[in-house]
Parts: sequence; structure tokens; C-alpha cells
Amino acid sequence: MTVAYAFLALIVLLFHTLIVLTIFIGAPLALIGKLNQTLWLKKIYLASGLLIILSHIFFGACNLTLLEQNLWRKAGSNFAYEGGCISHYLSFLGLKISDDVVFWCIVASLVLGFSSSIYYHFFPKEFKTSKKS
Repeated sequence: MTVAYAFLALIVLLFHTLIVLTIFIGAPLALIGKLNQTLWLKKIYLASGLLIILSHIFFGACNLTLLEQNLWRKAGSNFAYEGGCISHYLSFLGLKISDDVVFWCIVASLVLGFSSSIYYHFFPKEFKTSKKS
């Protein structure tokens, strides 16, 4: 039974990693207007951002982090941890970053991505390259 919980925790960790990469890669793409050119990527980015925002409003933390932590505890694993997922796993790389810094980096990425996406939605001609005559 504990192996099943550990396996589920790894699945949540992989999904969580994809969400985090989507947010941090999607923001620069939105800034240069590339996010609006790919509708499925834009939908994934906006849904991921909305998930993160609602999670912090209702749970006070990322619900994927809470789920992963709970699964690791049920697995009886040494991988169970407290605090944020990103800061926890970055500590394995020797990077000591507080949960507050990670949270505000995510907020900044979401604000940048959302505002850029909205701008390019209403002013699509601004980022299209002009054709040479």
C-alpha cells in the first residue's frame, strides 16, 4: 500500500513540475506575443494560473503541494517535507530560496503573463511583423 502512495506522489510531483514550467515559460512567451499564437498553450497557461490563484485563496498554499505532501506522509517515506514544493526541491540543487520568494516570483510571472496575454488579445496587430514591400 505504501508503494502505491509513493507512486501517486511521484505522479503528482511530475504534474506539479509541468504546471510550474508552464507558468515560468509561459510568461516570457506571453510577453513576446507567442502565447496568443498558440491557442491550446494559452488555455493551459491561463488554466494553470487560475488553478494556482484559486488554490492560494482557498487553501493558503498550492493544492498540488498539499496533496503531494500528504501522499508522501501516507507512503511513510523520507521524502515527506514541510513548506513549498519549489523551494524544497531547489534545496537539493544547493539553492536556498524561501517560500515567500518563490510565491512572489510566481505572482510576478502570472501578472506578466496575464497582462501580456490580455494586451496581445486586444492589440494583435502590434506584435505582427510588417511585410516588406
